[in-house]
Amino acid sequence: MNWSSSLLLIFLSIAIGLISVLQFTATTIHDVKSHVTASEAFQISIQEFMSPKPTNLDQKLIIAAQHAKEANDLLPDIQKQSHPTTASDLSDRPDYYMVFSSSCSPQQHWESLVFFYHAFKVGQPGNVTRILSGCNDQEKEEVDDFFAKYIQPMSPRFHLHHTQDYGTVQRNKGTQYYKYMNKPFGLRDWMEKALGVSENKEMDSDLADSIIMLLDPDMVLLRPLVHDFTNEDVEFVEIEPVTKVVKTGFPIAQQDGYLNSKWVQHDFSFVTGKEQGDFIPPPPAKDGPLHWNSGPPYLATVADMHQIAIKWTEYAPKVLEIQDDIFAEMVGLIIATVQLERPFTFIRSLVVSTTESVDREGWSYIDALPDDQVCRPAASSRLPVGLHYCKRYMLGKWFFSKYRLKKNIMNCDKALLMPPSPDINYLDFEYADVPPRADLRKIHEAPVKLSQKRAKREAFMLCGMMNAVNEALRYHKQQKCGVDANLEETYSIHNDPTNF
Repeated sequence: MNWSSSLLLIFLSIAIGLISVLQFTATTIHDVKSHVTASEAFQISIQEFMSPKPTNLDQKLIIAAQHAKEANDLLPDIQKQSHPTTASDLSDRPDYYMVFSSSCSPQQHWESLVFFYHAFKVGQPGNVTRILSGCNDQEKEEVDDFFAKYIQPMSPRFHLHHTQDYGTVQRNKGTQYYKYMNKPFGLRDWMEKALGVSENKEMDSDLADSIIMLLDPDMVLLRPLVHDFTNEDVEFVEIEPVTKVVKTGFPIAQQDGYLNSKWVQHDFSFVTGKEQGDFIPPPPAKDGPLHWNSGPPYLATVADMHQIAIKWTEYAPKVLEIQDDIFAEMVGLIIATVQLERPFTFIRSLVVSTTESVDREGWSYIDALPDDQVCRPAASSRLPVGLHYCKRYMLGKWFFSKYRLKKNIMNCDKALLMPPSPDINYLDFEYADVPPRADLRKIHEAPVKLSQKRAKREAFMLCGMMNAVNEALRYHKQQKCGVDANLEETYSIHNDPTNF
């Protein structure tokens, strides 16, 4: 063994010992504030958001130890739920319950890992729960074991809630499987079984005023999500919003980037099961983008969200019968809020997702980035609260899609994604080349023409998502695999299109 290898082993031993001390401190000393505040963690998050990683194996081992130390440095703050995000202190805030619904698929396992990791990294206050629907006994055992080993150690406020598979929907002519039905029914299941709320039981006032934050698993937090946006850097849809704080009667949500207002033409009598005059009629279509066409994140008090969940589970199956598409469950939620007379206050900039959005997402922040900061934003950059990677992102031969990542991407021997250079010039790309299908049945798809604005947005999402996934996988692999972890950033979906 040469002197450099010996030095490396000594360094790793010291790092592991330091991590053990930090873990002990995080679980035993609760009255001493960590030297890393949540606001400082946010700045670190932005600085490291798209940072390049080393390629030399010895450097990677050192970096892995550093990442473990930095992550564990954050534990005391995370466990105490004391996370100032701006000048305001959240110590007197209501309890937060952030939840996301998922299935037992390999894709949503790695999505959940990425979700939890970045909630951990930014110091998301409150509890974070994965609602997991439809696992068989073996899958449940495997997921529970994975969660106990690799997710729960990040924070004792991270949780897992299992439900039955609610995807089978009864219809007049039989049954239909619709996986998205697990979102409303899973939410209600969790609220009634984990939180103990009930239609027939009066709710404790503190619980009633607590905040539910319903997100999707394919989201990455760039900063903590809060309920009081008075001093937050966000863009409201209305110049004078009726509220900037989530409270009973006043939910807040992302203005959805896809939905139109055709749902106002639906048969509300059929959906609600009530006669004309007994239900709240649909609002004017022009009001849809202002208060009703909602998307995740959805924020509401427990009192409001439980009422929404009850109506949502009632209406979504009916909507599916007259609108058989992926948006049926979302329209079910919209009609529920109409019937409850709970219009949303919309924020345009909670997330970005579709690069072709005109004015419904937080793209103004990205459009304003200097060209040399698209893949490496400065710490002072204005960014959305999170990324919603529900679309495919592409620039030249760079490509990312949640559906195309290898199902076993978390395995120790699998390489990390190859992200674009942080210095990539999006102006060099007029087209995007779509990779072959995963099953290789379609080898070539026509190139996609990109405007300069869209190319800039595609570059931002590619760099952001590839590095966000890599960072979570790197953290996981250094915990699980040690020196056997493949940390090479060599995996290209375009060059290796199969997802198995």
